[in-house]
Amino acid sequence: MKVISTEDNKKHDVLIGVATPDDIKSISRIKNFNFNWLKPTGVTTLKLELKETGKILGLMSITDRSGDYAIEINMLESSKENVGKGKQYMNIAGCMIAYVCKESFRKGYDGYVCLKPKTELIKHYAAIYGMKHTGLYMYVEGKDSYKIISKYLES
Repeated sequence: MKVISTEDNKKHDVLIGVATPDDIKSISRIKNFNFNWLKPTGVTTLKLELKETGKILGLMSITDRSGDYAIEINMLESSKENVGKGKQYMNIAGCMIAYVCKESFRKGYDGYVCLKPKTELIKHYAAIYGMKHTGLYMYVEGKDSYKIISKYLES
């Protein structure tokens, strides 16, 4: 799994793992993310970090909705320096969404992943990740989840 530097187009290896309480305290202290990551309870918070430095580039909280055969993304955020036109690395959110799609297949959920998007992100999620909109939720599944996995995890 790789992110791409916007400065020189070089690919950098990244890792996804569970964010520890110390990780959350650290990012809260340096105020490198806008969301309150101390707040989520009853969810799993994952971090995407540069393999070479351990720097956290993205965070995502998820809920395993086994009764619905789905994984829900509750919150998804790239660090402040990786948002907008001046970002340092590309593909952070894509790598995190692809990871969850792969987990959904592993759990037997047919790649079903859903989220409740902010209004301004609906078109973005549809265009970039092929998510479908149901009114309240957006989701991806099956072959569309495989497309995300092959684009962001197998490059």
